[in-house]
Amino acid sequence: MEKLNNIIAKNIASLRTKNKMTQNDLAERLNYTDKSVSKWEHGDSVPPIETLKEIADIFEVSLDYLVSEHGDKSYDKVYINEQNKANKIIITFLAVLLIWFIAIVMYFYAVTLLGNYDFWKVFIAAIPVSFVVLLIFNCIWGKLKLTFVI
Repeated sequence: MEKLNNIIAKNIASLRTKNKMTQNDLAERLNYTDKSVSKWEHGDSVPPIETLKEIADIFEVSLDYLVSEHGDKSYDKVYINEQNKANKIIITFLAVLLIWFIAIVMYFYAVTLLGNYDFWKVFIAAIPVSFVVLLIFNCIWGKLKLTFVI
């Protein structure tokens, strides 16, 4: 078990430094103290499995990567899920596109069937709705700094 503690400690410290995060940054994202992260990185203790999963998600690696020895290999492309990032971007784009599609359908319905030519305001309403959807997806998948921009 001691060896596994050291492997996990080395991997967490390595991933954190490669992502230019401080122990405090990681601790805040996980709702722990920086002392807890320090204990994990020194091999004094091991985070619970739920926290290990959160760490893996933050650094976009698998749990297997966190508990395996890697030698001098840095990020192994096998463990990094680049496709996952692309899928998240595509899903977000499609959600915003759906909002605009609904706005267009509503506009043409109002113009053609109801004869209401003043329904162009639906496009103005689609703008904040699009930003709300972007904000929601960014809160789930994105970076905290971008949330403040949105």
